[in-house]
Order: sequence, then structure tokens, then C-alpha cells
Amino acid sequence: MQTIGTALKQYDGTAPGADTLRFWLATGVIVYHSFGMTGNVMPGVPDHAAAEFGKVILVPMFIALSGFLLAASATRTDLWRFVINRVLRIFPALIALTLVTAFVIGPVFTTLPLTEYFSDAAFWRYLLVAFSWISFKLPGVFIDLPASQVVNPSLWSIPVELQCYAAMLGMMLTGIIHRRVWVLIGLVAVLALSLSSVVMGGQNGVHFHISRFMTQFPYFMIGVVLYLYRDQVPRHIGLFWGCAGVTLLMLMDGRHSVVLPLAVTYCAIFLATAALAKPPGLPGGDYSTASTSTGESRSRWCCTRCRSRIPGGSMWPSLFRSRSPWRSPRGTSSRSRLSS
Repeated sequence: MQTIGTALKQYDGTAPGADTLRFWLATGVIVYHSFGMTGNVMPGVPDHAAAEFGKVILVPMFIALSGFLLAASATRTDLWRFVINRVLRIFPALIALTLVTAFVIGPVFTTLPLTEYFSDAAFWRYLLVAFSWISFKLPGVFIDLPASQVVNPSLWSIPVELQCYAAMLGMMLTGIIHRRVWVLIGLVAVLALSLSSVVMGGQNGVHFHISRFMTQFPYFMIGVVLYLYRDQVPRHIGLFWGCAGVTLLMLMDGRHSVVLPLAVTYCAIFLATAALAKPPGLPGGDYSTASTSTGESRSRWCCTRCRSRIPGGSMWPSLFRSRSPWRSPRGTSSRSRLSS
């Protein structure tokens, strides 16, 4: 019986389909956000399913894959290198994105005089995005679109990603990452908390941020556990289609439970450990949620120029590539390394 571990060993310890999976997830996010940006609806898809598709499918698959790959990195890398890699992965691209958005895209598309634009409190608030203090609006920008003045709603995922990094750092500091039974117990606790209306019912302030984090953290933890138990978890096409079917049914029905994170994460890891064909011209590299969003502002430019005819969306932190300490499979040069 093939396991996730044996699938990795076939490619010298790498996840051969991770880059391709991330590419298509990023493409899905673009299409998903295009509907909200233009005010259109997804044809033939119930409103509740369309509204939650990104939140319970696309984003969680990124987060689950991040947990799987980070677990591999954390068990092989020392603490300081792990921290340095995470900082270099997030902040250079995030700072660049913030400056380009605020000082180039904003001035080009704002309807305000430039003196008023640069003196507006929203402009200065947006600059804090470079330090992961998230703000979504620039004054007078994209005011003709349904989400007026919002330039990059996908930035909400950056704090969640950082919080997942912090959780992994805590597991490394305590040594729990090397005691997989304790990680499994932690996952059970996280799943139990995710069922609590008290924990998940936050609407404002700190409680809101906790609730938002807890909607994604179970996927991250399941990804970690699947890596730590990779030699015991079967990798079977029947399990994949069963999990895919459960995911679709729960999405269309609008009811979620602890089954959904388990099903979605298994699907993500199954695909990441498959030799998925890359789209023509797709370069090798790490297309992850941990770099920074770049396509949202560009797609909003398309919508501004062409209104609802051209879909656009949030390109996720997926267009910036980063190096990995893991080696490529023999005979290849562009496989996805098990790090995130």
C-alpha cells in the first residue's frame, strides 16, 4: 500500500505537484475574487457556496499545504534559520508590494488631487501593510467598483500565515514538533475549539481575529500531522475522491464540521504528492501563500478599464519565488522542495 511517505520518497523527498497545485489555486483565487470585484455571480452556483468557496476550499488548501511543507522544514532546520527563512519569505515582497501599491497604483487611479491623496490618513495607514498591519483601502482608488477604495482584500491572509508560523515556531521551541503524538493531541484540541461558538463567534476586535485564525488553523495543523505521520497515512485514489465528494457536498449544503478540514487537507496533500503536469511556460519555484499578494491591484486596474468584462482577483502571495534548502529529485531541476 502506498503512503504519503512512499510517494515523497519516489521524488527524493520532494512534493512534485506542489508548484502546480499552488498555481491553479492562485488562478482559482483570481477568478473567485473577480466576481466579488465586478458584482457578478457565479453561474449555476448557489450564493452561499459561491461566497464560501474561497474561505473553505482555496485558502484552506494553501494553508494545509503550508503546514505540510513547514513541518518538513521545521524537522530539518535549526530554529534561527527557520526564523530567517520566514522573515525573508514574507517581508521583502510585502514591503515592495506596499510601496508600489501606495506610491504608483494609488496615485495613478485615485480621483483625489495628489496633495489630498498623500495627506489622507488612509494612505498612511496603508503603509503599515509593509509590517503586516493590514489595511485594505487607499483614498479615492477604484471608487467605481463594488468594493470601493479596496485595493487588495486578499491581504487578510498575511496575518493568518504569520500566526501559523508563530505556532510552528512554538512547536520547535518546545520540541513538540519532534513528538508527533503531542502534535496529534494538539490537533484534536484545535478541532474541538473550532466547534465552540464562543471561540468562533468573534465579530469585532481581538475576538474577531482569533475566530478568523481558528477557521484556518485546523487545516494547517492537519497538514503538519499528515507530514509527521506520512509513513502511516495511505495515499489512495479512492480516499481522494471520497474526500473530494465530502468537500463538495458540505460546500453545497452550507454545513461545516471537523470533517471538512480533514477532507480538504487530504485532497491538497494528495495532489501535492502527485506528479501533476505543469502548464506550459510555468517556471519551477515555490508558489506559496507565504510571499505576498500581487495580482489584486493589477486585476482591479483591468476592472476599472474594462468594467465587468475582464475578471481579475487576488493573486495571493504566490507569484514571488523563494529558495528552499531541500534538494531536487535526481535528474530534475525544478521540483517543489518540502519547505514553505
